[in-house]
Amino acid sequence: MVLTYQLREHAFVVGKGETLRFPNDVEIEFTFRPSEALGMATGQGRTAIKGDTVQMSCNANTGRQYVASLGLLRPLEVSIKDEVREVKVEGNKFHILTRCATRKDLIELIESVYYVLPALLNLDFADSPVIECTCGKVGNVSFEWVHKGVVGIFDVTTKERQEKRVVSAWDRMTLLSSHSAGRRLLAALQYFYMACRLSEAGTSPSEFMAEIILNYSKILEVLFPPSGDGETRRAARQGLMNKLDYSEEEVERDFLPAMALRNEIDVGHVQLSLLSQAELNVLHKYTDEAEKAFRSMLQRLLDKIESGYDVIPKDPTAVLDPRTAIVIQRLTKYFGT
Repeated sequence: MVLTYQLREHAFVVGKGETLRFPNDVEIEFTFRPSEALGMATGQGRTAIKGDTVQMSCNANTGRQYVASLGLLRPLEVSIKDEVREVKVEGNKFHILTRCATRKDLIELIESVYYVLPALLNLDFADSPVIECTCGKVGNVSFEWVHKGVVGIFDVTTKERQEKRVVSAWDRMTLLSSHSAGRRLLAALQYFYMACRLSEAGTSPSEFMAEIILNYSKILEVLFPPSGDGETRRAARQGLMNKLDYSEEEVERDFLPAMALRNEIDVGHVQLSLLSQAELNVLHKYTDEAEKAFRSMLQRLLDKIESGYDVIPKDPTAVLDPRTAIVIQRLTKYFGT
């Protein structure tokens, strides 16, 4: 379903020697950001106070536009109470007071708010809200709800190595402009760049994982286009093995899953079925490792091209595809000048 790649396994962190006991009274606190729409700060965003003086700003370098009220929106104060729970909102803090019979009930309550409430608030809030912290109490025992496993990708380098990388990147600009497959190379690099940017931009590395996987798949599609049979996976397999010297096991493990996920598991096509946590863990383990594999593959590809090897097809004709032209014509009808 739509949360396939965000449903990461979490755990409760409590004090040494303490444990969460059920049934019990429960208090949960969610901390939201950005704070501008909740009355806790003013700054660059898209939320302004009605009747207040505002400052408009535009970063012409990035194309981003912002609005900021000179005053401060008063912190939100909301109280909602029903037969089973009480909800209190104080600024960017959302508190839920209730009683949970089991640990499973607490997890389901936390997940329902964590994954669903921001999407509902987003319908009316111009600044998309996210939850950056979840904590609370079960009885008198305090807890934090955190990711159970965290995987990070780091680079150990030196000043000299970074300088060489800058020179290499500059030299490769000439390669992209002069090579017969320059547009394919540029597209592949841009797809990988987008994947990395999405990973860094998300509240968590997995927030935009479906879109990241889609970009990984597009890297393979643009570098190793299929022949007349349209078999994209076969073309990618053959290209990786025959041109870049990957073993069949490496191809099946590191690269083709991106194309399979793009077509079958909630990336390029809608999926509403639910996966078990064990099944999700398998998917997440692959996605955690994929960036390293694709980065290494693109480095190997460029090294081979610089050494004179013919590893990817030439760029296709620059003439616009007829189907693309029809789409542009339709858009021009409504948005053309």
